Amino acid sequence: MKQILIAKRYASAAIESIPPEQYQDTLTQIKTLKTLLAQHPEILKIFSSTIIQKQKKIEFVNQIIETIDNPAFIAQIIKVLVLKQRENILEALLCELHKMLDEKLNQKTICITLAHTPDNDTIEKIKQSVEKTLNSKIVYEIQIDKNIIGGFIATTENIKIDAAVSSNLNRFVKTISKRKAL
Repeated sequence: MKQILIAKRYASAAIESIPPEQYQDTLTQIKTLKTLLAQHPEILKIFSSTIIQKQKKIEFVNQIIETIDNPAFIAQIIKVLVLKQRENILEALLCELHKMLDEKLNQKTICITLAHTPDNDTIEKIKQSVEKTLNSKIVYEIQIDKNIIGGFIATTENIKIDAAVSSNLNRFVKTISKRKAL
């Protein structure tokens, strides 16, 4: 909990340094870094290590962020974390920055989980349905999970819209089981 509060403070300060016309580019950089960290969890272990010297961490960070277009903002944020010995809040900071930028852009980022790779028409129908439900513009990320059989699950930080076939089947089975027990 303390890490989240610290991350929120850092994120609030960092957001003030971003001109509005750069919100979308910065959000793209943050998403790229979050994806990189998710794909390579060893990066966080190295970054959070107390054994590695600050200068080595900064060099390491510079090598990593070369994969991000126009990484100046991200580089500066990470260097501040290293210098202040707050490397442990990087993931929380990225999440807070993501939320704040979404808010500034008047949008919500949702994760849409489907059983198979969708066509554009399907995505557009789901997007319209979720935008109507949330009453907000959405930006989506697609995940594939064959276990849901069909339908979709749309999740944000605090909302879950579950229209998956597997969920409906599970609810049906529970309802039937309760009736048999009576």
